Amino acid sequence: MANRMIYFTLGLFLLICCYSDRVMAGDSDPLQDFCVADEESKVLVNGFVCKDPMQVSADDFFFRGLGQAGNTDNDVGSNVTMANVKQIPGLNTLGISLVRIDYAQNVGHENGVAISALSSQLPGVQTIANSLFAADPPLPDSVLAKAFRITQEVVDYIQKKFA
Repeated sequence: MANRMIYFTLGLFLLICCYSDRVMAGDSDPLQDFCVADEESKVLVNGFVCKDPMQVSADDFFFRGLGQAGNTDNDVGSNVTMANVKQIPGLNTLGISLVRIDYAQNVGHENGVAISALSSQLPGVQTIANSLFAADPPLPDSVLAKAFRITQEVVDYIQKKFA
C-alpha cells in the first residue's frame, strides 16, 4: 500500500512537471484606473504624484501641439514637438509619450511630418548633428570625415555652423 502511494505521488509530480510550461502569468491589475500628474506637488517621488481624482479634467488628457506645424526655419531644418507627461498629465505612470517631427525638406510639395510613439514617460531629445559636429569634447575631424565619407573641408564647414 505504501508503494502505491509513493508511485501515485511520483506520477502526480511528473505530470505536474510535464505541464509546467503551460502556466499562465500576467501583470497584476493597477491599483487605480489613472494617475494624472500633479506637477505642483512638493512630494518627491520617482515620477509625479497623482492629482486628486476630483480635480482631474478632460484637459489633463489632451494636447493641441501635435496638430500644429513646428518651425523648421533653423540650422537643422527640423522641429520636434514633444507630447509627454508635462504636456499631457494623464500619461503619468503609463510609460509612453509622443513626438511630432516636422522637416524643412520633402520631395513633395507639402512639409514632411512624422509622428512617433516612445516607450518612456519623459524622454529627452537628442539631435544627431549637434551630438556629432558640436560634441564636447569634440570628435576628431578624421573620424567624422571617414564616417560620413566627406572631406576635411566639409567637416570644418559643418562644424562652423554649430559653433
